[in-house]
Amino acid sequence: KVYRFNTRVFKNVTVKQSPHWLKEKLEAYGIPSKNNIVDITNFVMVELGQPMHAQDIDKLEAKEIILRDAKPGEKVTTLLGEEVELVEENFVLTQNDKPTVIGGIVGGKDTGVTENTTNIVLDAGNYNQVFVRKASRKLKIQNETVLRYDKFLHPYLTEIALKRATKLILDLAGGEFYENEDWYPTKWEPKIINLTFNRVKQLSGMDIETTKIKTILNSLEYKTISENEQGIELEIPYFRTD
Repeated sequence: KVYRFNTRVFKNVTVKQSPHWLKEKLEAYGIPSKNNIVDITNFVMVELGQPMHAQDIDKLEAKEIILRDAKPGEKVTTLLGEEVELVEENFVLTQNDKPTVIGGIVGGKDTGVTENTTNIVLDAGNYNQVFVRKASRKLKIQNETVLRYDKFLHPYLTEIALKRATKLILDLAGGEFYENEDWYPTKWEPKIINLTFNRVKQLSGMDIETTKIKTILNSLEYKTISENEQGIELEIPYFRTD
């Protein structure tokens, strides 16, 4: 269910209203502004496609995040204040064996970030989209997070999203950050394809110069590994998930 799970700790942040530019961008997309930390996680999600969660460390009874399957009868009160009874398909983020986040679906209210928060832990997870899709349908929860986890996301994206969010948090909320756990047991190797020039001609119906083919592909961030008279070997960029 979990391919990668990244976290970073931030201390001495100032939670407040977001600047006008951030509010404006989120509201133009249809997401209401909450506070600078929550808004940053939403902004990065829209910008890069990677959902994130921020939790108040001081509200955690145990300073930990443990991922596990949900237990029968467990409940989580979401950030919107709705109490949800979990189903077997759910996996959850827990502390002190208590669920705080429904994995890939929605965060919990009990550890949510408020204006009184000063220390946070930020996470970005990469999950099997099939499990998220089934669980969200059973819970009848559809939101921006589920919309993205419904699709395949490359595990490399969690790292990029955390770096982007870190820069914004330091700029807009201050404080300092600390590297934390990066659980990535099976790293995904880059995908390689062999593209022949005959294939390009068949698809395009044109004779395109080899140099122009390489220029176009490199501009799309395909990396040339090797080439010969028949074609080129390419590394597919992580964001080309199709």
